[in-house]
Amino acid sequence: IAFDAQRGQNLLFGGRGTSAELADTWLRNSPCSRTMTVVTPPQVGNTAVFRFDYPASAAGHFYYHQLTAHEPSFYPVPIPGFTSLGVSRVDLFNPYLQPTGWLDGAGTQLLSIGIPPDTFLVGLPFDLQSVDIDVFHNTVIWGGNDAEVAIAPVIPPVANFTATPTSGRVPLLVQFTDMSTQVGPTSTWQWDFDNDGTVDSTQQNPSHTYTTPGTFSVRLVAANVGGAHTLVRQQLVSTTSFAPPVASFEASALVGQAPFVVTFQDTSSNQPASWQWDFNGDGVVDSSQQNPTHVFTALGLYSVRLTAANLAGAGSQTRSNLVFVVPSMPNPALNMVPIRAGSFLMGSNAAAVNAQPVHEVSIARPFWAGKYEVTQSGYQAVMGPHVSWFSGALWPNSGQRPVESVTWSHAVQYCAALNSSESAAGRVPAGYQYRLPTEAEWEYVCRAGTTTEWSTGGSPTFAQANFQHINWPGGGTMPVGSYSANPWGLCDTHGNVWELCLDAWDLSANYPSSPVSDPFVSTGAYRVVRGGAWNSPPDNGRSAFRSLMPPGSYSYIGFRVVLAPVVVP
Repeated sequence: IAFDAQRGQNLLFGGRGTSAELADTWLRNSPCSRTMTVVTPPQVGNTAVFRFDYPASAAGHFYYHQLTAHEPSFYPVPIPGFTSLGVSRVDLFNPYLQPTGWLDGAGTQLLSIGIPPDTFLVGLPFDLQSVDIDVFHNTVIWGGNDAEVAIAPVIPPVANFTATPTSGRVPLLVQFTDMSTQVGPTSTWQWDFDNDGTVDSTQQNPSHTYTTPGTFSVRLVAANVGGAHTLVRQQLVSTTSFAPPVASFEASALVGQAPFVVTFQDTSSNQPASWQWDFNGDGVVDSSQQNPTHVFTALGLYSVRLTAANLAGAGSQTRSNLVFVVPSMPNPALNMVPIRAGSFLMGSNAAAVNAQPVHEVSIARPFWAGKYEVTQSGYQAVMGPHVSWFSGALWPNSGQRPVESVTWSHAVQYCAALNSSESAAGRVPAGYQYRLPTEAEWEYVCRAGTTTEWSTGGSPTFAQANFQHINWPGGGTMPVGSYSANPWGLCDTHGNVWELCLDAWDLSANYPSSPVSDPFVSTGAYRVVRGGAWNSPPDNGRSAFRSLMPPGSYSYIGFRVVLAPVVVP
């Protein structure tokens, strides 16, 4: 590269035009597709910066020489990767090459300059003040008349990167993104994801899966032809073998009289290491034991909250209106099972008709549900003589079979009479009553925390419920409790007799799609029945299956009672 101060123009690949200073013979004798970029324009007294990009075909054709018109000295200057041609001549009086020490005054070579055959010529700074440089014999020419010219060096990169995420449970997939500066087509990357000295990846933006728990430092070495730079991020990635706890718990009892002693059992997952219990929902930590016991001394409903934590984080569960302290308990002869407050998904997307859409239902307050369907003897003890179809000598233990051949009005009258006698005995909490279950309460206790079509999982077998079976086309009711109870302790929620609900149904109403609390339908042409019966197929006994009772009494319809918050039908 030459700059002619007198003419004020660039003389590319030539000297000062004298016969003693030849031009680039490769350029003269064959086409050359190299391109030049002017980084800093040349100007007398300043430094001009140029960059040349050479094709791979230039390999073996370049050599550079340095000379002046003042007592030149001759010596070879080889360039690795290229054929060496000719010699350099250096003015012993003006060896102003930078950095100092490349060549000494005697022309001794102190540094070889490498130029890869398939990249651009970089990294050769020269101070040409009072120094004439010519290139000949198929070489690159550097020249100028009292001008400073330089070939721009490649600046080494500054390594930098980000990682996402930086913590979590193994196996943890982390994406690394190179943010280094001064990178280009010749750049390289060496990643060490655990800083153990081993290169784990040479991609620019790699991902890595950590499979063992621990804390890991990450190293990146970013390099180009100008140099390399290393960045180590200490303790960047943290992995654990566990996740934050999913808090859950159970209570030894849900309903009782004061002083009511309840033991709580932690059932949280993911190895909690600490616990905080709030037994009355006031935000105050009442215990830090894992499985504490608490004494409730005042009447009322209590919400209980557990926060379980470990090194990975914390999780909480609040069970609203979980513990019910009452002045007196239900009559033991009625076999009432306490049912906690809670929520569930009501309905089904299966073939069960009129049970859509599936929607969330909350049961806001605890209540009691009869363990068994009301029996013939239980009904007659309250209402007087009543003849069910499956009674008499032909049906052994008929007193323990469910009462049937009753109308919806009969069932409501039974509940009213029961409520009157039990209230007189002081065994009905304020705001509660004996009544038929709402349709939502019935499905809630039938499911008993399950989400399958039946609380038994698959379709009940003949050994699990009293349905009409192919090998038993006749049949009748069975004594209550003849089959195993569901997970909440209730018997015969599938089969035996259809069970009357408090709700009305006019056949046109669908379920709501949004969450609801304590739903109840008071008006309609018919009343809802649930659970299937001895003369119906198992499909009719799905937890979500709905049907209706026409006016009248039937040998396959009975009922179950609940002691629950007051609802006016």
